[in-house]
Amino acid sequence: SRSPRGAVCHRRRRRTRKPSGSLLVIFNLVLASIVTRPLVTMAILPNRSVLTLPQPSIDTEESGLPVDERLQRNLRLPAPAIRPTIVNNQPLPGWHRHVILGGALMSPHDADVWHWPPDERERPLRSAAEVREWLSAHGEQASVVDCFSFSPQVCLSDFPAPDGGPASVGELPASTTSTHQHPEKFRVRDYWVEMCRGYVIRRYFDFTDASSFRFDYAVYLRQFSHLVVEDLVRQLEKMRDERDEADALRSERVDELKELYSPMDGSVRSLRESSMSLECLNLLTQAQSCTSAGELTESPHLMPLTAPNEGGSPVYTFPLFTPAYAESLAEELRHFEESCGDARGRLFVCGRECEQSVLLDEAGFSPGLVDVLLTRVIRPLSKLLFPFDGGDSLDHHACFSLRQQPGEQDGPFTLLPDNAEVALQICLSADGLVGGDLVFYGARDEPRQTPLNVPLLEVGHAVLYRGTNLHRWKPLEPLGVDLRDDSPSFSRTVLNISGRSSTWRAEYMAVDDEYPIRVSSHMDL
Repeated sequence: SRSPRGAVCHRRRRRTRKPSGSLLVIFNLVLASIVTRPLVTMAILPNRSVLTLPQPSIDTEESGLPVDERLQRNLRLPAPAIRPTIVNNQPLPGWHRHVILGGALMSPHDADVWHWPPDERERPLRSAAEVREWLSAHGEQASVVDCFSFSPQVCLSDFPAPDGGPASVGELPASTTSTHQHPEKFRVRDYWVEMCRGYVIRRYFDFTDASSFRFDYAVYLRQFSHLVVEDLVRQLEKMRDERDEADALRSERVDELKELYSPMDGSVRSLRESSMSLECLNLLTQAQSCTSAGELTESPHLMPLTAPNEGGSPVYTFPLFTPAYAESLAEELRHFEESCGDARGRLFVCGRECEQSVLLDEAGFSPGLVDVLLTRVIRPLSKLLFPFDGGDSLDHHACFSLRQQPGEQDGPFTLLPDNAEVALQICLSADGLVGGDLVFYGARDEPRQTPLNVPLLEVGHAVLYRGTNLHRWKPLEPLGVDLRDDSPSFSRTVLNISGRSSTWRAEYMAVDDEYPIRVSSHMDL
């Protein structure tokens, strides 16, 4: 009889026997079939399953490109197909529709539409056959499948539903102030006083007239003498009169511009779904089903330019307009610039007048274009990406376009913050140009260790960032053309939108009056 130890050894030898020839043949066939097909794996995470898709294939001409150039062509890894946190109730209540565009499946040209049914399954239904099978298994009528669309173009033909935020009031005039306990007015305290008769004031004030000011700030004014209070009132009255005069001149200028300017193409003054890229419409649809910036940055259409653990303000880029619409808008703005000439208002950067600039509110572009961009594009993204900076309550804006030419620059030390909570820059045209990067240095209280260079030459693409992020433009250079030669003029048109929140500014300044939002900006709008 064998000992127990010998029996254990015998069992070990039986487990390590070599497989037979038939098993080796089957194993080789299975291995060959896996290698010749894209691999799909399931990674189990806490409370959810993640379907990790294969990397999109790269064309032969792109396979030899450097990594940086591949990123510029947006050849990113696809986002995991995770069951969303919030369903979008498309096309039926309880269902969630997820559109995948080119580059997110097996090749850069593939696109698909997936649906998650109203149950707890983690894997989506990827075809009409799977949807029909699920409906049959759950006792639903087969005709319900007609409500489902599997064409990305059809699913992204409309704007997503509004986010429920405040309505845009356009661009507020400079004289707009607030009164206490008045719900119909914006509580924007934007009269900033630095010094008064040698006393450090450094705070904002609401001001309409001297009597109401003395009554509202009676407790605060007790610490000063009569002469200091009188001088403070004179300063506030002077600022109020200057803004009233600026508003009157602006109204006269707008009336004159309406007579001088006749739109060349009136359709570009209103933003429609056909003017937006499918990637942007899909990104906005995905934002409705996200609860945090981490979920939204998993989208292949939104590219973070800063690492999560990197210091400084985050910067994001994404395709916004179709190239055809962006160039048409640039042509219309140039037509307005040539038609109105010196009668139009201009942008001032650090006290320098920008001749080739257009204030879009004066040109009549706010109602149909800028208001839509603020409420349907900037705010739905900012409420997730910049939730602590007023991104969810943006309600007014300032917008301008700037036509830049080679050789122009603001100087190496001109760092520009925007008078905004969240800012968006869009490249409308840039033919035959190189350079002109947008360089970010971070906020004053949170500077970046290394400046961030963002190329801004992709027509229709946008850069979204926090308004306090200091930045400047590098000079442009023509591609293969000597500036000394008699060559055609090259230029780049950039559209800048400063999104502002009256609610956030009032609440923030009520806590900290030592943060002059208006005077901290070098851009006078």
